[in-house]
Amino acid sequence: MNCPRCQKELNSLTLEASELKVCPNCEGTWYPGEALAEVTDHSLKELVQSDLKPNMVGDQLAKVDLDKAIDCPECGKEMIRYKYTLTCPIELDECEQHGIWLDDGELGSLMQYLTDLDKRVGALTERTLSERNLATLQELSRSPAAYSLPGNLLATINMVYSRER
Repeated sequence: MNCPRCQKELNSLTLEASELKVCPNCEGTWYPGEALAEVTDHSLKELVQSDLKPNMVGDQLAKVDLDKAIDCPECGKEMIRYKYTLTCPIELDECEQHGIWLDDGELGSLMQYLTDLDKRVGALTERTLSERNLATLQELSRSPAAYSLPGNLLATINMVYSRER
């Protein structure tokens, strides 16, 4: 199988159960089937310490024409190019039947995007849960059921949750 960018023969690379093909020249990577989803299940740190490390940084992009449409290395049909998400600038080249091609450095950019997204979602979830917990505690403190709690336990919990952080 040859690289869809520079036509060099692709080398095999196995990352756990995922069998990938990497270009030794332009450092692009072919992710057959669902392999990209399996690879992105790893953390950025894990991938930087794997055999995919050279493909994480876009240092070989000058060797290829990134504007040119490319063909699937398996069936030869032109691949579809699209952004990963509306808010993510990384463009993927995909053959709907066979897999996804990432150019050199795109995996690193994609993993950084996903890591940042996880942090933003985690912070939002934590804030939402804290606000929901505070609202529940405030509602409980006005409820007759709260009077059955020992001492000032509910008032203390409410005070802890409502403090500015």
